Amino acid sequence: MIRKQAMKQTSAARKRNGNYGKHNLRQYPIFLYEKGVVKVEPTGHVRILESDLREHDVQVISQEGVKNPSTIKAKRVPSDERQEDTAIIQDRCIGKVVLSELIPRSPSAKGFELTCSKANFNVLLLSSLATLHTCRPVRQLLSQDPSRLVVQLQAHRRCSYFTYIPSRYDDVACLRDAIDCVMARTKQIVSPDKASERGVIRIYVTALRSLQAALNDPEQRLKPEVLCATEILALYELLDPSGEAAWVRHAAGAARLIQLRGPRSFKTDFEKALFVAQCISIATEGVLNSERCFLEQNCWQETLRSVIEPKALITDRSETVISLTMLKSFLPGAFVDVTTVVCNNRHPDPEYLDSLIIRIRRLRDDFLEWNMRY
Repeated sequence: MIRKQAMKQTSAARKRNGNYGKHNLRQYPIFLYEKGVVKVEPTGHVRILESDLREHDVQVISQEGVKNPSTIKAKRVPSDERQEDTAIIQDRCIGKVVLSELIPRSPSAKGFELTCSKANFNVLLLSSLATLHTCRPVRQLLSQDPSRLVVQLQAHRRCSYFTYIPSRYDDVACLRDAIDCVMARTKQIVSPDKASERGVIRIYVTALRSLQAALNDPEQRLKPEVLCATEILALYELLDPSGEAAWVRHAAGAARLIQLRGPRSFKTDFEKALFVAQCISIATEGVLNSERCFLEQNCWQETLRSVIEPKALITDRSETVISLTMLKSFLPGAFVDVTTVVCNNRHPDPEYLDSLIIRIRRLRDDFLEWNMRY
């Protein structure tokens, strides 16, 4: 009886302040308030300021559950030897606020969660196939024996851009359709059923049309969700034994979208994960197509350095992996230059030939140094 009465009082209080029926209301960490980083103003918008970053106007939700304007001024948290780890974590949190990656949105109960529940399959189990190691050899292994996918689903789930999909499932139609598509294909492989093949193809056609519509829209084509949908459809072709040509086209399309977005467009963790997932594929396809890799340019090399997570041991964004990826991006250009010299009927310029030999030897030395260092 006491418990029932207490719950009545709580329910009545929530109805009065507008929180009734709501869950997981988003709030900023306490230390942002304690350190004076967050200041509430009556204007209605949030202005995020940083000396070397741009300003953002965003909306926040106060403790009462009502959207109120606040002003967030991101500052570096002073640290000493005893508070070093705490300061690093707080700095990282403030950095995400400054980059507009605010409080993560809770998954939609009628979107991603409902879809996974109806399909009886969690698409996040495919996260290990959305890493930078997924390229032609992986596709060949899966095409030879699709049952390998079952082993992959049982493996340790690796961090990838799939981590950010639940909160974005309902944001862009092409992303939602792509997720539904790859989910249907995976279920068809795990539980083969000839009757379901037609339904899988129908969902795939819908996803293709949705992606094409987004690419034709100037306001949507450069959104990270559209790039994510492109990479997910490439994953669909990875799971299709007869989809090698289509996989190559989707991978090339994802590389082109990355190039169109530009090296300074990958700021949030979601965007960085999308970028890293395609780096090896971009370099590999450059070698096979005898084309230079745009990742060898200085601006893209800086972008690769910016995605490194200093404390990561061996992950897609660790210094070990990214430094090797940076070196691999120079291989396509080296192959193109050597092929041009070998296949040219005229004798090459001696100075150019000497510079090419020096450059290739330096690249070889860099690979050997990486091998010795890591």
